[in-house]
Order: sequence, then structure tokens, then C-alpha cells
Amino acid sequence: MAFARRLSRAFVTALNECYETKGSWWRKCTDDPDAFIAIRGNYLNVYVNGGSLLRVGHSPRKGLVCSIHEEYVILRSRRPYIELTSEGAPQVELVRDTADLATHYTDIKRRVARFSHAERARENTIAAGMPQVLDMEAAFSRNKGDGRRGRVGRVDLVALAPSGRLALVEAKLLASPELRDGDCPSVVSQLRDYADWLRDDREQVLVAYRHMLDLYGQLRGRFFEKRAEALSGTSILDVHDRPRLLIFGFNQRQKRDELKPLLAGLCRGPERGRPNTNDIVAVGDPSNLTSRILLRGL
Repeated sequence: MAFARRLSRAFVTALNECYETKGSWWRKCTDDPDAFIAIRGNYLNVYVNGGSLLRVGHSPRKGLVCSIHEEYVILRSRRPYIELTSEGAPQVELVRDTADLATHYTDIKRRVARFSHAERARENTIAAGMPQVLDMEAAFSRNKGDGRRGRVGRVDLVALAPSGRLALVEAKLLASPELRDGDCPSVVSQLRDYADWLRDDREQVLVAYRHMLDLYGQLRGRFFEKRAEALSGTSILDVHDRPRLLIFGFNQRQKRDELKPLLAGLCRGPERGRPNTNDIVAVGDPSNLTSRILLRGL
């Protein structure tokens, strides 16, 4: 399947009409500063606290269609333990429709956080707070050589520099074993896969994110309007050949004792895909990360 970032005209219209409804679930999502909304191939993912809260699609017959993981629809009571007897158990309160989703949105966000990994949660925070980030958890596939395509992986972040260059970013906690599992760590293979994907599908990637920028100008809501304003006048011209590695989650002692020798090892070796120092960004506290730091040199 070709890499695409698009929504049908009817889908855009339905989203905007839903946004105009005061207190609607879609308004809750788009106006939530903690949410990141990822445009896909005619559907959307809404990420909060590191988890995919919603997949939103559109059907000519049903209109907007929300899908939510079953773990997120259970609403916690003041007494989280349920007494089981031979006569049964008390009724558990559930999110049953989009009205409930809007009403209990904050509670559902907290529930999502219970199931999220710290690395993904911080990635979500970066993406939501930085308008230059266009995508997170961007799944891609490549030709297998027999005419078929197979899924390779997911790019953590895709960001746009003022120069018009896209950058693919792999985000890792310093504690991640993928930074240090062997002489050639797993993260090197990930970066290599991203670079190979760009080599094969560069034009698809550029076209997809150009469509996304156009959609930002068509969709209502703070999420889209903030990005449309921040990226106004920026055209997507190219994509940086070398994926970036973002490392975060460390203090000054860890920076001295762990980060410096780790970086020296990551950059040294004959394997294709190893990052160079210009494409490694290290920030102890991800709340201190800015687009200027993330996209330096681009």
C-alpha cells in the first residue's frame, strides 16, 4: 500500500461540522493541548499520554466512526475492587457512545496513561507541544523484492524544518536496551530501515506530507490551526537522508557517565546506518527540547 496522508472532502466536512457542535468529542480532542492528531490514509489517530486513544474514520452511511481500545472504556469508580459473589457483581460503568466520550474525556485520558510506556508518553508530549512535528508513529512498508510490500516499522516522529526539509526521528530513553544491545545495537538497524525506506519511497513521502500541510489549513480546531499558523509559508521541498536519533531521560551524572561513552560507541563501527554526531540530539529533560534543537543544521 502506498504511503499516504489524506482525508476525503466529505471526511473533512464531517470533522468540521462535529467541531462546531459545542462540547462534542471531536472538539475535546482537537482543543486538548496534550493530544496529537495524526492524519493517515483517510483515517486519523488521536494520541494522548503515549497511547492511541481513538482511530477516527468516515463512512458515507455512518458518518464519523470512532474506534477505541476496550481497555479505555472502563470508567474507574471510587472503589476499584469489585466484589464477586455467587449472585454476580455490580455493574461496571463504561463509555458507551461519543457523548460519554466527551463527558468522561479527562478520565479516559488518565486510563490511557496506565497502559503507556514512558518512552512513548514523552514522545507524545514532544509531538503535541511542537507544531513542527507533523507525524508520530508513522508506519511504513517496503518492497520485498517479489512485487509485494511488507511492513518494516514505525518512525517515532516526522518534523519539518523552516528550510522545507523533513526529518525522520527515532526517540529513545537513555535507559532503552535498544541503544546498547550488542556491538551493533538494534537502534542502528532501525535507522538503516528508515534510510532505506526514504531511498525507495522519497517522492511518496514528500507528496503525502504536502497533502497533510494542505489539510491543516482546511480543518477546524486548535491542533490544526496552531500548526497551520506555525508552518505558514513553509513548503516541503526535500527530506533529510539520514534519520535523526533523539535521546532523552537523563540527569547530569548520567550524561557524564553513560551518555558520552554510549554516543562514542554508537557512532563507531563499519555498519551502514550508524548515526553521525550531527544527527544525534540529546536532551535530558524532553520538556526542554525545542524545534531549533531538534532540527539544527537543516
